Amino acid sequence: MSKLGIVIEEADKCIFWIEFAKDEDLLNEKDSKELIFEAKELTSIFIASGITAVRNQNSGK
Repeated sequence: MSKLGIVIEEADKCIFWIEFAKDEDLLNEKDSKELIFEAKELTSIFIASGITAVRNQNSGK
């Protein structure tokens, strides 16, 4: 689970840097929206995977 926690943190950092690049006009609005959407989707998947891993570990699977 600890490695998955690192993945979640890094995905969250990606969102920060994409928003930063957009705010500094390094990325256009369309591209930044698409990238942020995808990064948030991936973050949600990683969080759900972490929850499942903990649940499975606690149930002895």
